[in-house]
Amino acid sequence: MNSKQTLLTDEELKSLSAAITQVERGTSGELRLIIAQRSSRTSHVFPLLTLMLASLSLIYLWTARHLLMLGDTTWTLPAVLIGASSLGYLFSRFPSVQRRLTWTSDLEHQALMRAELEFHREGLGATVDKTGILIFLSVFDHQAVVLADKGIAAKIDQKVWAEVVAMVLEGVRKKRLRENLEKAIQLCGELLNKEFPIKA
Repeated sequence: MNSKQTLLTDEELKSLSAAITQVERGTSGELRLIIAQRSSRTSHVFPLLTLMLASLSLIYLWTARHLLMLGDTTWTLPAVLIGASSLGYLFSRFPSVQRRLTWTSDLEHQALMRAELEFHREGLGATVDKTGILIFLSVFDHQAVVLADKGIAAKIDQKVWAEVVAMVLEGVRKKRLRENLEKAIQLCGELLNKEFPIKA
């Protein structure tokens, strides 16, 4: 299990690890939980903010030029660009600004790509009966993904995982991450125990 210490305490991590161990005792499936700080890239936010601020400033200066009585305006463009760049850089550091200036579809896509990468990195695609399952949470992006291998997908409807995703995201929103992750793990366990009981 990967996680940032700021999100969960050592005790909470142990509790989640114990919950996964308990689930895996009753099923032939393999379950992993990965919590990532972020999955998305937001390098576009700084230039986008700078362009927006510069454009708004120039529009304002042009429409209010008679009221402001600027006189010599040769300094205007360099000053606006420097100011817009400085403010753009400052505001682009805030996670809430980064999220708002990134399409939701991009956040979802990048979280899914990261989840797929982690799924294979953890070896979940190489289980004997194709019964690997990953619960992936990307905290910054406010995205959660559940990936199930072919063996599970053939027996359990993919719509079921939407409930697990909703449970995890609710835990982030309501500051009950450990509790909701445990519930999500237990729900996955119930589904796996039913369809994929432990083998001798």
